[in-house]
Amino acid sequence: MFTKQPIDPDVLALVEFKDTLPLTVKDQHGVQVQFVDLYKLHSSLDVKTRPRQWFALAVTKYGFVKDEDYLEIPIDTSTAEGRLQLKSGAVVNYWLSTDMAKELCMVQASDIGRAVRKYFLIAERVAKKHAAEFFKAELQDARLETKHAKQQFLEADKIATQAALAAGYKSGTHCLLDAQATEKVKRLSTNFNEAQGAALMMWEQCTVARRHAKQGRTAQALEALERVEQAYWTHSDMLRNSPPWASSL
Repeated sequence: MFTKQPIDPDVLALVEFKDTLPLTVKDQHGVQVQFVDLYKLHSSLDVKTRPRQWFALAVTKYGFVKDEDYLEIPIDTSTAEGRLQLKSGAVVNYWLSTDMAKELCMVQASDIGRAVRKYFLIAERVAKKHAAEFFKAELQDARLETKHAKQQFLEADKIATQAALAAGYKSGTHCLLDAQATEKVKRLSTNFNEAQGAALMMWEQCTVARRHAKQGRTAQALEALERVEQAYWTHSDMLRNSPPWASSL
């Protein structure tokens, strides 16, 4: 039998103002912040002072800061309300953070001000509740993905171990160690061959230099030695037993 889920009382409390005083969520310095339109707040609070004059006085009196407590938003001329604001000479509209709006509600010291402030408090509580539920769901998904990845790894490891045993190894670890040792031997062999070739080339270059020196051709001998130095970087590398052809192991 279907059981009807109880409705969250906070959600019910939002119904009274959600149409006349909608909230917009904006990213502010990496944090999701709720904002409310200046004109809609002004209308809900039934303030007698004109909206922009009321806003300017509040900013001056309470020290509200642009881009922290409120945002300047270009007027939406696609709406009748926006076109009306534009005709009045306004260039931008203002979105107030719920923190700023709550403070303005509080200083009104009226029943409607207290009611609207309660609306903002409930809206924040509902948003936090939904965020917590979303985080919980995301965390659960991450745990499931981790569990699945672990299972895949264990299955792959099992297959690799079976293959290693079939090949005659005691375990998958022994197979891995053998593969690493084989790779190291290959690198050693490559370095040895490179060193042999380099030594032969050095011997040939030095022989040429010695021949030039015996015949008094000092310039040519120096050129041959310079070619050796250029080919293998600097003589100091040779003295440190670290010739340039040596690869790291």
